[in-house]
Amino acid sequence: MKQIVYPNPAHDYIYIENIENNKTQIEVYNSTGQKIIEASNMQKIDISSLTPGLYVVKIKTTGSYFNSKSIRSKFIKK
Repeated sequence: MKQIVYPNPAHDYIYIENIENNKTQIEVYNSTGQKIIEASNMQKIDISSLTPGLYVVKIKTTGSYFNSKSIRSKFIKK
């Protein structure tokens, strides 16, 4: 199932739909590639302290060797 990040643009929170299990790692990177948020198994991420701009969220789901996957999505913080 594909993870969906919304809303975009966002103000205070981003939401991630379709987190399937308790082995999901979420990382948010700024435009220079610096990791600024790291969370596990969360569907609601507080971005209120971030400055306005473009960010990348990386969602890593681990399972068995063949079922691990990584998804990247972009969002704009207003």
